[in-house]
Amino acid sequence: MTAIRDEVERLVPSSNSWPLVRGLLVGALVGATVAGVVVLVLTVQSHQSASRRPRRPTPPPSTPPLGAEPSPL
Repeated sequence: MTAIRDEVERLVPSSNSWPLVRGLLVGALVGATVAGVVVLVLTVQSHQSASRRPRRPTPPPSTPPLGAEPSPL
């Protein structure tokens, strides 16, 4: 009977050690780190692609055709 109790105590973690909670915390930290890196990489890539795109020149201001009278409104 003692051998069975010793084996169960070895297999079942004691209440002082929290391996499940520790594992969840480590998993949350790793997941948040990976998500942060992905967001950072996507942000940097979008800024780089925006700076590489040629900017369209602004069109010259429109002028009324010669001989056209301005509207009285």
